[in-house]
Amino acid sequence: MSKNNRFRKFNTTVLPAGRVRISNWPLKEKFLKIFIYAVMAVVAYFFLAGNAGLIHLVQSKLEKAKIEKDIVLLEEENKRATAEIQALRSDLKSVERIAREELGLIKKGEVVYKFIIKKETENDRSGNRNSDRR
Repeated sequence: MSKNNRFRKFNTTVLPAGRVRISNWPLKEKFLKIFIYAVMAVVAYFFLAGNAGLIHLVQSKLEKAKIEKDIVLLEEENKRATAEIQALRSDLKSVERIAREELGLIKKGEVVYKFIIKKETENDRSGNRNSDRR
């Protein structure tokens, strides 16, 4: 097989000094397509899932909205606590209310009635109240 015949199907030209120039290489297009797809895949990955990608951006926006909501709730709670502190410092009725509710204190001459509510059992709900008292 001569030098010219072995590259015949690739549309080659034999240059001086034995070099060959391939003008229509069949795998050239496949490699070019694979390379382009690989580059597109890498760009798509970084666009969607990278540190500055679309998914990270959406997650960051959701987290930011949640944190802003928490900030608003905490500011409202802070305002209520500040108002309660001011009321306790200046208003004796607020102090009395807290003492009665949290500490269970009473005034002289008052009587406190405590009602104990018993929870219903399974038998009470089914109508057999006296079945286990025999």
